[in-house]
Amino acid sequence: MRRQSAGRTARRIIALVCGLAAVATLAGCSDSKELDRSKAEAVLTANNLHVQVMEYDGLGVLQCLQNMGYLHFNAIFALVNIDLTDRGTSLLQHAEASSQQMGVYGVALTLRHTIPFRLQAISGISDRVGDVSGATKTVDFTGTIDFAQAAMDAPARTCLDATGSKPVAATAAFKHFDDGWRLQSFQLPTFHVPLLTSSRSSHILRRTFGWFLGKGALRAHEQPLSSNLGVQE
Repeated sequence: MRRQSAGRTARRIIALVCGLAAVATLAGCSDSKELDRSKAEAVLTANNLHVQVMEYDGLGVLQCLQNMGYLHFNAIFALVNIDLTDRGTSLLQHAEASSQQMGVYGVALTLRHTIPFRLQAISGISDRVGDVSGATKTVDFTGTIDFAQAAMDAPARTCLDATGSKPVAATAAFKHFDDGWRLQSFQLPTFHVPLLTSSRSSHILRRTFGWFLGKGALRAHEQPLSSNLGVQE
């Protein structure tokens, strides 16, 4: 009788342990620090991504904005002076251009009003360079800049929407806290607006500065976050 009772007790304990393990697995407690695509998507969606800084290679975007009356600019070899017009101040907070090295030009435009970024899909997750703890991740994803919802007129959209509202690739930095994963920053790629070769200004720029009008980029500008929301484990 004692052996039978002990056997039944052991079986009950085993069943209880297995049941608790199953519940923990279903609850996601087996590996709470793991960042999968569904968690990453939930965090990005919760943060309601918006774009405020847009980067371009070359001076084509400045030429377009100048032709539309938003600014005036002068390029003197490595130096680019930009003056916003009254119309331009309603579109932009700030505009800067820089040449980091020969043949490398970059333009960064800080918009007066942010533009919604519509998440499409997560394309990959990897450890941040130099982090052996696994507490920080780089998330690659795609989405569209919703220029249809942008607070700007049609000429500005023509100049700034270099992709024709097609999907673009973006990256985000995630960090794990005691309550789950949080978004730290996200960045967009550098866009390209070609110089208008038929215009007089383009002819002068190409003839005078030649190789200085090649592709390039400024330092990476992170998009400002309206919040720092995460997803709890």
